[in-house]
Amino acid sequence: MKQLKQQILFALAGGTSFLRGMGAFPVMTYNSLYWRVTGYKQASVRGAVNELIVNGLVSKFKQLTLVQLRLTRVGREYLVHMFPAVERGGLRKTASGLGVGEIGKRWDGVWRLVIFHPAKKPNGAGGNSGSLRALRKELLRRGFAPLSRGVYISPFSIPRELTKLLVQRQWLGWAKVMESRKMVIADNRDFAVGVWNLDTIYNRYLNLSTRVKRLLYEVVRAKGLTDQLKSDYVRCLFEWFAILKSDPGLPKSLLPDDWSPLEIGQMLDKVGETIVGLESNG
Repeated sequence: MKQLKQQILFALAGGTSFLRGMGAFPVMTYNSLYWRVTGYKQASVRGAVNELIVNGLVSKFKQLTLVQLRLTRVGREYLVHMFPAVERGGLRKTASGLGVGEIGKRWDGVWRLVIFHPAKKPNGAGGNSGSLRALRKELLRRGFAPLSRGVYISPFSIPRELTKLLVQRQWLGWAKVMESRKMVIADNRDFAVGVWNLDTIYNRYLNLSTRVKRLLYEVVRAKGLTDQLKSDYVRCLFEWFAILKSDPGLPKSLLPDDWSPLEIGQMLDKVGETIVGLESNG
C-alpha cells in the first residue's frame, strides 16, 4: 500500500487506542483529514480515500450536510497487521482499559532457530534463489531475526501456518528447525538487544517521549489550535507509528525495563483528544 493511503488510515484511526482494541472509530471531515495528511494535494487525498472506500477500509456517509469519513473494522485489521508489536501482544488493554498494560507476552524461555543446510539445494517454484528469498521473507514476517548467514532466531513459537508452509514448499529437507532453552554464554536480554538492535529503537522511543510530553504540556494550555500545534501533533503521531512498525514485539522479559511504546501512545491519545476539542471550538 502506498504511503499516502497508510497515512490516511493512520489519521482516520484518530490516535493509538485502536491498536489495543479500544473504543469506536472517530468520524472526520475532509478538511480535518487534509491537515493531518501533509505534503499531498487535496485531490490526491480524495482519490486515495475513494480507493480505500472501494476496498472496504474506509466508509463515507453524510452527517447533516457534511461528508464524514470513518475507519472500518477491515481498515483497523489492516493497520494492526502492519505492527509486529501489536500482533504479538506487545500492546494490551488492562481490565480497566486505562492502564499501561503488559508490554509483551510472557516468554516460555525457548529460542527457535531455523538453519539453512549449505549442502542441500532448496526445491520449489522460482528456482533456488527464489525459494531462498521467499523463506527469508517469511521468517522475517514471523518475527525471526538473522543471527548469522543462514541462521535465523526467534523467541516466538512457530505457528502452524509456517510449519505447513515449510512442508508445502519442500523446505524442511533444506532448512532445519531447532529449539534451545539456554544461551551458554550470553544473557538472554543482552542477546536480544544485540540481535534486534533494540538500543536504536529504545533511543527513538525515548526521544519521541520527550517531544510528546512537551507537546502535551503545550496543547493543554493552548487557547486555540495553531498551525504549529497541528504540525507537531502530526509529526509525533506518524513518528510513533514509524517506530512501532520497527518494534519486533518481543516478550517483556527480553526488553529494557522502561520500554515505552504504550505510554507514548496514551500521551498521544490525550494530545489528540485535546486537539479535537480545540478544533471543534475553532
